[in-house]
Parts: sequence; structure tokens; C-alpha cells
Amino acid sequence: MAFPESLNLVSGTRKSVSPEILNPYLDWCLKELSEELNTLFLKLHQMHQSEEFLGPPKSTPAFRFSLQDLSTIADFGREGRPFRIYAFDDGSDSDEDDDTSEVLGKPWLLRRSEVPGGLMLELEHERLQRVQEEIRQRRSIFESSFEEEKMKATASIQKVIKEEESRKQMAHRLDQQYLRSIAEARDTHLSALQREHEQHSQVEERKLRKEAEALKKEILAREERERQEKLQAEAEAKRKAEALLAIENERRKQAAAASAAALKRPIPIVTQTAADLENMRLMNLESMRQISQSLQMNMNFKLMSQCETQVSKLPSFAFALAQVVVNVSSWIPEVMDIVLATMNDVCIFTVPKYFVYRKSQFESERAYFRKCGYNLCYPLCGNHTSWLTRNIYCLAAFFFTETDMGSNPHGLKEGWAWCARLLNHLPADRQTASALGAFLNVAGFRLCQVYNRSFMKLLDAIVTQFIVALKKQGDPDSNAVVSRLETYIATKQYLKEPNGRAMPRTDESTSLRY
Repeated sequence: MAFPESLNLVSGTRKSVSPEILNPYLDWCLKELSEELNTLFLKLHQMHQSEEFLGPPKSTPAFRFSLQDLSTIADFGREGRPFRIYAFDDGSDSDEDDDTSEVLGKPWLLRRSEVPGGLMLELEHERLQRVQEEIRQRRSIFESSFEEEKMKATASIQKVIKEEESRKQMAHRLDQQYLRSIAEARDTHLSALQREHEQHSQVEERKLRKEAEALKKEILAREERERQEKLQAEAEAKRKAEALLAIENERRKQAAAASAAALKRPIPIVTQTAADLENMRLMNLESMRQISQSLQMNMNFKLMSQCETQVSKLPSFAFALAQVVVNVSSWIPEVMDIVLATMNDVCIFTVPKYFVYRKSQFESERAYFRKCGYNLCYPLCGNHTSWLTRNIYCLAAFFFTETDMGSNPHGLKEGWAWCARLLNHLPADRQTASALGAFLNVAGFRLCQVYNRSFMKLLDAIVTQFIVALKKQGDPDSNAVVSRLETYIATKQYLKEPNGRAMPRTDESTSLRY
């Protein structure tokens, strides 16, 4: 189908026109339009073939299009009747002939058969423009809605981010507040603990102050009692001395009177009387010495019996025995000599003295033990170390016990001399080590107080010489003694006062009587 280059529509002189042609609001769809166009195209094709057969004038090829070139059939939701094109109703041959003759005479005008095609082309072009405009509008609407949604999404994301940041800040503030509350609670707790500790310390200080004041008062009261007792004892001693002096004066007066009376008598009688009086005095003195020695020996044996029975059970009992002996010997010095002589006879280590066992000198081991003094205590205790320890306990207690009624004739100097003689002259073995350990347990505290630097040198000599020589003996029985000596020196037990050294002034029964 060919169309001219220009299209000129000329209204025909028709008497009647179908009212549907003039309806500007026709309701149709693209499918119906396509069917009508195809039908019209077939009719026009038949007419064109007839015109070519008649020999119409040739013209330039016109623009060709096909309905299949349309991309998509769109239905905009309108329903209606199919699109229809109506021709003139009168359709007289004279008019058609006139029009045909006019068209054939003017090639730049459309022929009658090409007018519907041009109209359809214009309609299709307008429809495409409307569709494109609608598509553009919808696209712009969609793009604007998409931009709005994008902006909303961006705003929502930013809002979520801000909310997340605000939540983080809130959580951080809550954490800081929680940490602050914990710190405040901790400070409060520590302050309470400090206040409680200060209050407890103040209570303890007040308690200690009260105890110290009570102890001070007790010490003052005890010192006052001791002073009163001492004054009473001095007064009693003075009274006794005055009584003795009075008796002595009375005796002297009687003697002087007797002498004066004797001078008045004849000389033979005076000589006989003086001889009888001297013999009587000698007899009385000898009887008094015998009575005193018997009493002293009796007391001595009782002390040794107490040493064997009580000191073996309770070592601190040695201080009580020593206190009694020292108090008595302060008035009667011969008592201490008798006690020490008895102890030297019972245990030769109190001298100190040592016999080396040799088969050529002793008949048997029993004779050797009897020579050392074991014969006196063997039935009571078969343990030689216990026998030796209790005797040395008593000896050390005698040396280091003090009294207020007089001086101890065998005091601290004698104890230091005993220790020096043992280390210088006796060999280092299990028995001498046991004696030295027992002596230090009782006397080490007092020796450290009086002979501080010298006592430290003595301990150094014990560690570097005596213990080394004892270990070289290789005696397995001496390991326990060596361990006790090393522990005593290493732990500085000489700084602690021995148990039982401080004798109590009163006993519990005294307080119960009142």
C-alpha cells in the first residue's frame, strides 16, 4: 500500500453522515482497532489492485507501517464497542466518480481509498503520543515515589542510626552511673569499715589502757605488800636480834656474876669449877653440831628425794626446790655446801667431772655406772638421760635463783664457771651434750641478760666447736641431742624466760580462804 508524500483531507459534499463518525468520545480497545484496521487493509488492497489494473498514475512510494510493529497492546481498563468507520450513506456513483476524477487529476491529494488509512495513522500517532505521555507521567510518578521512598528509607536508616547512637549513649550513661554507684557504695563500705576499725581500735586501746592501769595498780600493791612484808621481816629480825642480844647480855651478866663469885671462893674450888664449865660448854657445842648436821643431812636427803620424784615429772619444780635451798643457805651457808656435795656424789656431771670407760680400770659397766653415780637413781629411773637432765636442772636452778633475805653464795659466777669447765675439759659426747642442753634450758635466759656479748660468743663456740666435734663421733644416739641444741640456738629460746622461774607470792588456796 502506497501513500503520497503529503496528505490533504477534503470534506466531501455528503448529504448524510453517520452520527458515530462525529462522536469524539468513542470507546474502543486496541484489539478491536487492530481487527478493523486489518479488515480495512484488505479492502483497500483489493481496491488498489483494481486501480493498478486501470492504470493509475505512478507516484513516489509512501511510508509503510504494519500493525505488528506496535510493541504492546495496552488496555487501559475501558470497555466499549468495537471501533468502526462508516462511509457516506448516499454513496452515489456520481459523487464517487467526481471524487475519483478529482483525485486522479491532482496527484498530491489523497485518493478516496487512502483517506481511512491516513486517519488511522493519525489516530495511531495520537494514541502512541498519549501512551508515551502516560508512560512518562507514570514513570515520573514512579521515579518521584521511588525518590520519596528512598528518602524515607534514608531518613528511617538515619533515624535508626540516631536511635542506636542514643541507645549507646544511654547505655554508656547507665554504665557510668552504675560504676559511679558501685564506687560510691565501695567508698561507703570502706568508710564504714574504717570507722568500725577505728572504733574497735579505740575500744582495744581503752581496754589495754585499763588492763595496764590495773596491772600497774596490782604491781604497786604487790610492791607495797612486799615492802610491808620486808619491813615486818626486818622488824622481826631486829626483834630476834635484840632478844638474842638481851639473852647474850644476860648470859654475860650471869657469867660475870659467876666469875665474881668464883673469885671469892678458894682457888682449888675455882679451878675445878672452871674446868667443869669448859667441859660442859664443849659437850653442849658438840651435841649442837651433831644435831645440826643430822638436821641438815635429813633435809638434804629429802631434797634429793624431791629432785628424783618431782623434777622428773615436772621440771619447773626445780625452781621451787632451789628457792627453798637458797633462802635457807642465806642464813646458814653450810646448807648449800652440803646440798652441792650430795649432788656431786649422786651425779659427777654436777662437778663437772667425767670418767672415760676403760676395761682395764673398771671391772664391768655396772661398776663404771656406779662410779658415775647411777647406783643411787638406777632403781627409780632406768633412763640415763632423764637422770642426768633432772640433776642438771636442779644444779642450774641453784645457781640462778636469787633471794631478798641475803646473797646466794653459789650464784651466777659459779654457773658461768661450771659451763666453762664443761666446754673446756670434758669431751663432746652424748652425755656431756645432754648436760649442756639441760643447763642452757634453765640458765640460758639469765646468762643472756647478764653476760650478753660473752654469752653470744659462748653459743658461737658451741655451734662451731662442740657440735662439730660431737657430730664427728658418729654416734647415732646423739642425733636427737644435737638437734635439740641446734634448735635452741637457732630459734633463740634463750630470750624466753623458763617456765616456773618466777615464783608466785601467793597460791590459789590463799584467795579461797578469804
